[in-house]
Amino acid sequence: MGHTDANSLRRGIFGAVILIMATLPTWGQPSGKVETPIVPMPEGTEPTEISDWILVEVAVLVDDREETLLSEQWHARPNVRYPQNYRRLLDTNLIQQLQERFPAADIAETTDGHIRVALEDPARVLSRAIINEQLRLAHEAEEPALLTDQSKPDLEAPAPHDDSPYLDEGAAADSEAGPLIPLDRLNAGSETEPQEPPIDRLLNPAVTLPFYNETPQSPQEQSPIVMRMLDENPTADSDGDSVAPPPTLPTPFVSRTLTLLAEGLRALQRKPGNTLEASAAWIQGPNASTRPIVLDRSGDTTPRAPLQGFIQLRTKDSLKIGVNFWRATDGTYMPDTFTMTPPEKADPGISYGESMSGDTISEELALEFQRKLSELEVFIASGQPLSEFSYASTDEINPNPDAESPEPDVLEDWDWRHLIHIADTRSLEAGVVRYFDHPVIKVLATYKELTWGEVYSQGHEEWLASQIQTAEAEVKAETEAESRQ
Repeated sequence: MGHTDANSLRRGIFGAVILIMATLPTWGQPSGKVETPIVPMPEGTEPTEISDWILVEVAVLVDDREETLLSEQWHARPNVRYPQNYRRLLDTNLIQQLQERFPAADIAETTDGHIRVALEDPARVLSRAIINEQLRLAHEAEEPALLTDQSKPDLEAPAPHDDSPYLDEGAAADSEAGPLIPLDRLNAGSETEPQEPPIDRLLNPAVTLPFYNETPQSPQEQSPIVMRMLDENPTADSDGDSVAPPPTLPTPFVSRTLTLLAEGLRALQRKPGNTLEASAAWIQGPNASTRPIVLDRSGDTTPRAPLQGFIQLRTKDSLKIGVNFWRATDGTYMPDTFTMTPPEKADPGISYGESMSGDTISEELALEFQRKLSELEVFIASGQPLSEFSYASTDEINPNPDAESPEPDVLEDWDWRHLIHIADTRSLEAGVVRYFDHPVIKVLATYKELTWGEVYSQGHEEWLASQIQTAEAEVKAETEAESRQ
C-alpha cells in the first residue's frame, strides 16, 4: 500500500472519530430536562451544578496489518520506559478474580492500585488445629469423671461442721447443688470469656474497596440476599429504625467500563484494522494526583500482552493528556538480521505474603498455601483425627522470590522482534474526543464534567454496594457455621 492509500485510510479513521463526536451529548450545560437524582446530598448542594469531578475515558486501537506496517519507515530502536512514580486504576474485577483463586487469603488494595494477597502458612494452621483437638479430647475425657463425681450418694459428700457460724442448712444445700469443677478448669478462665474463633475457620473475609455498579440493574435486583438481611430496607439498622444513608463521594481512580466512547468504538471496530487492545475509564475529583496511570500489567502476566504503556492527565492550567504506548510486532518489515533488546516490564502490581510473619512469598508458594489450606479445611470439617491428615512440607518451594537470581533467559516471554512507539501530549476539552493520529496505534480520549447530582449518585451506589457486600458476607458466614454443626 502506498502513501496515498495510507492517507485515505487515515482520513477514513478521522471520519469515524467525527462520528464518535457526533454521538457524544453536550456535557457541562445544565438544562431544565436534567432530573434531580434521589440520593442523599449535603444540604444546600445543587444537583445540576457542575462539580470539579470528571469522568475520563481512553481507548487504544491497533492496526497491525502487514500493509499498514509496510507503509511507514519505523524507528529502529525507540526509547521506551516507564515513569518512576506511577499508579494503576483500582480494579475490582481483578480483586474478585484473586478472591476466587485464593479464597483463604486476605486481599487488600492500596490507593495507588497495588494489590497484596496474604495467606497464613498451612503448617501454622495445622499446628494450631492439633493443639485445639488435643484440648478438646482432654476436656471430653474429663466429662465421665465429672459425671461420676456428681452421681455419688449424698452421704458421701462431706457434711459441714456443726459449729460453723457461717454456714446454715440452706447454704449447705446450695453448695451441693452446683457441679464440681476441677481446679485446672477454673484456672483456665470462665467459659463466658471471649474465646478464639474455631480453628477450622480458615477463610478470612477479603478487604475490598467499594465499587461502582456498572450494570443497569439496581443492586437490590442483583442481590436478593440484601432484601433478607436488610428487611427490604437497605437503610434500616439492627433495631429496625430507619437510618438515612450518608452523603457519599465516589472512590476516585476506580476502573470502570466505557460509556462515553462505547457506541463510537463499536462503529470503528466494524472497519478493518481497528482492534481494541486497551481501554480505561475512571472518575477523579479536584486536585487529583497527576501521576501517570499504567494500563498494562506486564509485571504480573506471562507472556505479556503486545501493547504496553501509560497515560497522564495534567490539570495545572488547562487539562492536557499525554499518551505513551509501544506495540510489539513481528518485525517482518525489518532486515532479517535485525535484533533489539525487549522493552522493560512494569513493576508487579500484585504481591504475595505470609499473613503472620509479613514475609514476601512467590506466587507459586501462595498457590501451594491455598491448595493445602483448602485440603486442611475439608479434612477438619470431616471430623477425622488430624493425626491421619497427610501433610507434605513446603520447604522445597522458595518462599522468597528475591532469594535467588532469575534465570538468564529473561526474553522468553517476549516473542516479537520490533516495537512501534507513540508519545504525544495534547489539550483536551470537555465533551470533545481527542484523536491521536497514528498509522498503527490510534488513541482516543475524552472526558465529561460531572454535576454534583451525578457525583453523589455514584457515591450512593458505592455505599449501597458496600451494604450488600456486608449482608452477603454475614449470610455466607452463617451458612458455613451451620454446615460445620
